[in-house]
Amino acid sequence: MSRVAIDGVPSKGYALYILEARIVGRNHETIRQDPDLLGGIIRPFGNGLDDSISSIVFSNKNKIIHPKPLRWSDKGERIHCNIYLKRISKEWYWDISVFYNGDYSHLPLDIKKPFKYTIIDESEIRNSKDSLYYLVTFDKRRPLPDSVTITFAKKKMKIAVENSTILKYKLKYHSEFEEPKEVVYKRHMEALAKKRKKI
Repeated sequence: MSRVAIDGVPSKGYALYILEARIVGRNHETIRQDPDLLGGIIRPFGNGLDDSISSIVFSNKNKIIHPKPLRWSDKGERIHCNIYLKRISKEWYWDISVFYNGDYSHLPLDIKKPFKYTIIDESEIRNSKDSLYYLVTFDKRRPLPDSVTITFAKKKMKIAVENSTILKYKLKYHSEFEEPKEVVYKRHMEALAKKRKKI
């Protein structure tokens, strides 16, 4: 997990980080035919990752700290989107796709079932290996993370956070802001209830 600055993302008062997850797929062919899908294709991570993640905890000097969602959309803080970044560096010319979800309780599930693999055109995978990137944001005025602990079903990993260098990126564009399904469903049910009262 590395500290970043992103030109084009509203981040006044925030410290931004990119959490990188390197993953290996179980299916060692990039694309193979699936007879059950009548000619459809299976990709290494098409059904999500094998390991289940029970928790992701951010800490500073062994004290738990919580991310703070960006105020980025008029739809509220609990929105998600894909953002496409260009690294500002002479040595680095390619772009990266980063997933952002303001509801950080969903982060373990976002990694377990990556959003990018729901879009086939964006899931080019070589040798069944890939890297996933997630934007995580914290209040700049509070202690910042120095470690991340990821708990899997059978193991736990503690990773140091790189705070000494701030990598610079530029926002190219982002996908449409989407709200969680439960938020959209609740609003729909409330509107339906109001409509029934009028009848």
